[in-house]
Order: sequence, then structure tokens, then C-alpha cells
Amino acid sequence: MTANLRILLVVPMFVVIPAAVLASCGSATCPMDPQSLNLPLPRQFTLDVSFQYIDQDQVRIGRREGEVGEIHSHHDEVRTVNRGVGLLANYAPNERLVLSALVPFVSRYHRHLSDSHFEPTAAPQKVRHTLVETWRFDDLGDVAVSARYRFAPAFWATGGIELPTGKRRPANDDGESADPTLAPGSGSVDIFGGVVYQTQIGVPSLSRGPLGNASVMPFFAGALYRHNGFGTDHYRHGPQLLVNAGVNYPLFARLDVLAQVNADFRGRDDAGNTDEDSANTGRTSIYLSPGLRVGLPGGLAAYWLLQIPVYQRVNGIQLTSDYNLVTGVQARF
Repeated sequence: MTANLRILLVVPMFVVIPAAVLASCGSATCPMDPQSLNLPLPRQFTLDVSFQYIDQDQVRIGRREGEVGEIHSHHDEVRTVNRGVGLLANYAPNERLVLSALVPFVSRYHRHLSDSHFEPTAAPQKVRHTLVETWRFDDLGDVAVSARYRFAPAFWATGGIELPTGKRRPANDDGESADPTLAPGSGSVDIFGGVVYQTQIGVPSLSRGPLGNASVMPFFAGALYRHNGFGTDHYRHGPQLLVNAGVNYPLFARLDVLAQVNADFRGRDDAGNTDEDSANTGRTSIYLSPGLRVGLPGGLAAYWLLQIPVYQRVNGIQLTSDYNLVTGVQARF
């Protein structure tokens, strides 16, 4: 095996799976990097089937906890439960290029309190709710395709596009269409690109191999910027910058300890032709994401990552979660 092939096998490459922008209705995906665990060798395919769980039941105002309706709007968010399954396929035609496609499936429950008498004014208003509205749906999300190119021994560039394949306005049992911030499909064409630095560090391990108790620990750090187009009802999600860094510590031959730091910076949305309150969009979040990866027979592996927020600041009033969970199974062939 050549040196370049060994690097491709043991050193992760950073690529952020495109994440739905967290807006007033609380739809979200985890800003982390499970793909770095399963890049293909030249002329090889890899497949990752992942599950994400985010229960947004915490009201936040700025950096502090709040209460439902504390900053009143035409509807006050109560809870959003996001469950997502992602099918990620990679192919490497050579040592410098990796092609990827992500197909997401979204399962979401959302509840808010609606006030048909609300009129935005500068003066405080008495909260007067007239209706509890809920949505439950399971639909295809927006498909993304991307490519990564190694332009220097330790640096890769990545870029891609997300297409408006997801359902845009699913309705609830009362026939009420979901807001653009809640739907699994944005209706927009979005582009993203970034760069990553990657290396490997010699570390002691509990397993024995050709190097005795010594092994190598992959390290990566990088950034990705996302620009969103105009979508449903001319609604436009704000720009997003994701900064990630992480290591995979080889504890045993088939067991890695994972650790990532994930920073997510999101700008305010453009409400377009909707009545959404863009003042309640945009945020800054920083997470610590520990986890494990277990090697299985037949070239398979399973992984688990727990994402814990250590800093959160939102614009206006928004829903947040106490933790995010990502788990998945990977294969290469």
C-alpha cells in the first residue's frame, strides 16, 4: 500500500453535510461531520446510512432560557422534534477526487400556538392565542451533490449544490400548509464550498500491531460556507458558516474514540412574500461532540455521536435542544 493510500485510509477529510437552517419553526439537522469516518480509497465506493434526532423543546432568547410566547408573534413556537435519515454515497475515481451524493428523509413533528388577532406594533401586547396547530410528516428532503479535490498534500477543497427536491408545503390534518421554515424542502437552489486541513499524529494505543502499541490519530480542521437561494414564496434562509475540528483516537484495533468541536454561525433569513418574522432567525452555536466508532465484520462499521451545546445565542426567540444525537452504519466496497 502506498503512502498516499495509507493517508486516504486513516486520515479523515472534512466535509459538512448540508444542514437545514434553524429558523423560527425550529427545523434543524446536526452540524457535524460523520462523513470523515468513511472516505473511499481510489476506485472504491463507501456508503453511510445515518439517523439524527433533535428534540427542540427549549425556548431561548439571546443566550438565556425563555418561555413560550415571552416575545409574542403571530404564532409562538412550542416544540419541534426532528428525526432524519441520510443516505450518503461516495466514490473516488482517483487519489485526488471524491464525488458524493446525499439523499435525506425527514420525519418531523411541530406544534405552535397561533394568534389570528396579532398585529406587530412597538408596544407590548397581551398574549391571546386562538389555536393550537400541529404538523406531522415524513418526506424526502433536498438532495445534495458535491465534489472534493486534494490540491496539496494536507489540504482539500470541497464544493457542491443542494437541489429543491423536498416537499415544500406539507399540510396538517386541518389542511393548513406548513411554513417554509418547517417544510422538508426549501424550494431553493443552494451552493456551498470550503477547505480543510488534515494530518495524522502518532499516539499510544491499547492495541498491538506492526508498530507495537503505537498508532496514528487522524486530525482534521476546516470551514464551509453555505449560500442559500430564494425558495418557497421567495423565502430565503440566511447564509451559514460551519467550522469543525476533530480527532479519531484508535483505542483498540476495532474501536475508535471520536471527538469533534462544531461551530455554527447563521445569518438572518429574508422572509420574502411570507408573514414569517425574520427577527427570530439566525444564531451562533458551539457544540462538543464525543462519540465511538466500532469496526464490524465484512467492512462494516457503526458509530454514535452525542452533540452537546456549550454556547448558544439566538436572535429574538427560538427553539433549541439540550442535545443532538447521530448514529449510523458505514460500508465500503
